[in-house]
Amino acid sequence: MTSNRKLHLALIAALCFLCFFFRLGSAGLFDFNEGLYTEIAREMYLRHDVVTPVSNGTIWYDKPPLAMWCDELSFAILGISEFAARLPVAISATLLVLLTWWFGVKYFSDRTGLIAAAMLAFSPIYLGTARQMTMDIHQSWFVGLAMVCYILAYLHPEKRWKQLYYPMWISCGLGFMAKSVPGLLPIPLAFLFLLINERWNIREIAKRVWESKPIPGVILLLMIIAPWHYMMFREHGMQFYEQYYIHHHVDLLLGKDFSHVQPFWYYIPLLLVGFFPWGFFLPFALAKKSDPENHPREYPIVRRFVFIWGIATVVLFSLMKSKLISYLLPMYPAAALITAEWMDTILETSKGKGYRIGSVIIAALSIALFAFGYHFFHAIDGTAKGARMYQDAPRPLFLFGLDVLMIFMVGFVVSAVLELFGKRKLSVASMFGVLTIFALFSFTDGLNVAQASYNEPLQSLAKMAGAKMLQGYPLAVYIARPVRPSIYFYLPKRIYETNKPPVYGKQGIVTEASELHTMQRFLATNRPSYILTDTRHFPALSKAEPDLTITAQHGRWMLVHAHRIPPSPNSSHKNSGNPEMMK
Repeated sequence: MTSNRKLHLALIAALCFLCFFFRLGSAGLFDFNEGLYTEIAREMYLRHDVVTPVSNGTIWYDKPPLAMWCDELSFAILGISEFAARLPVAISATLLVLLTWWFGVKYFSDRTGLIAAAMLAFSPIYLGTARQMTMDIHQSWFVGLAMVCYILAYLHPEKRWKQLYYPMWISCGLGFMAKSVPGLLPIPLAFLFLLINERWNIREIAKRVWESKPIPGVILLLMIIAPWHYMMFREHGMQFYEQYYIHHHVDLLLGKDFSHVQPFWYYIPLLLVGFFPWGFFLPFALAKKSDPENHPREYPIVRRFVFIWGIATVVLFSLMKSKLISYLLPMYPAAALITAEWMDTILETSKGKGYRIGSVIIAALSIALFAFGYHFFHAIDGTAKGARMYQDAPRPLFLFGLDVLMIFMVGFVVSAVLELFGKRKLSVASMFGVLTIFALFSFTDGLNVAQASYNEPLQSLAKMAGAKMLQGYPLAVYIARPVRPSIYFYLPKRIYETNKPPVYGKQGIVTEASELHTMQRFLATNRPSYILTDTRHFPALSKAEPDLTITAQHGRWMLVHAHRIPPSPNSSHKNSGNPEMMK
């Protein structure tokens, strides 16, 4: 490895530490997805179960459990914590960034590899997803690994390179176990590449297909995918088939009974958000002609492969009726490589009108967003509408958002000005500088604000409720949608089955309710007890059950004590917010 590449690798290592590991466990779990997935992993670990994902007595049929398995291993090594829950995702994110760098260096240039790795790491959707316990980054890593293994085996005639078809199939299987069918994405993408690159030559395509070892490959796929599916079907029968396959696969594909049905063009504007700011340069990068000079001889084929990887992924996911911004993450390495190669080219020339247009658009958009955010904040601050809004997204979070918009506005305006004065390298460097400052600010002040404003109020009450449960008090969670599954992570390290009939005992029980009549049934058989609720549900509950005392309140969240004997007429829940009143 040359000294230049060693320096680049050191920079990428520092970048990955900042983006994925710095203060990784400093904030509590975020609801909904991270709280749910982590709680499932915690329960699987406590039950010593690697088959059935369960959360509070409810079997979770949505996806295969590879992400939970990774967390079970992390918990076994490090103990149960937020850091341990997020560590496997951070490792997968780092591996994919390193793979993108290596691939860019091998087939494009040293600088293309460095820029592509930085673009991927700083992409907002990748950055945010990689710091939570989710499934998307694991799947993206295995999809990326499968794609790279495939093209390496395709390009090199030597037998040792052809062995890379085996890890390609294995990666597809692991990608499936990370988040189901999209993990098999490399298979149709590779076949589409074959059709285009071999110019529809049926004989050559058949030869290449056979070369990719489809029979042992499918056997490897089945060896990875089949055991868990068989054990789940054996244990849960048609319930597994109907919930897992029909509801969470067929219905999701068709957009039935899911809230994220979107139009065909949905991903086009979202690429500008998820791949910000590089998404504004992507159209110009896609329009760039192939330039084989100073590149390896395989460069034209590799470039075609990366284009198909990126474009076909967007098209395939656009055909699905159900869409989420995170679904496109498997194509982000391709988007980063395409854009980085274009940027590497224009850094050495005064040409590159697209960069000038893109940088000016980004600067103008940053100014407009800051102006709108500033006006909106001051327009509602202190109003009744603002008070209601600050219940869900507290005022400090709005102020943090304004600070972020100001950082973007100043930084991207400076970048645009430098470009207009012909200082392109400084302009590009300033863009990466802005994103570095954004990351540092987000993972210091931003995480502190999010923790204090969003996570801590509810999770501190959950810990308080957990202490009461250890004393033998039953607990009811009376929160409607959106539910907060992270609550159970902060209760005593036990397994709770909220769907089972409540049985009073020293171990404590948990009932999860969203309807008032469910709470009334709970209170009829469980007193004294505690209720974790919020200001939206407490008025109706206190009207129906007047013998309640507010033990503690943090923001909109409340821990309420239900007495065994109704309090005297002189006491009232309305003035009993002091925790000392509950004895």
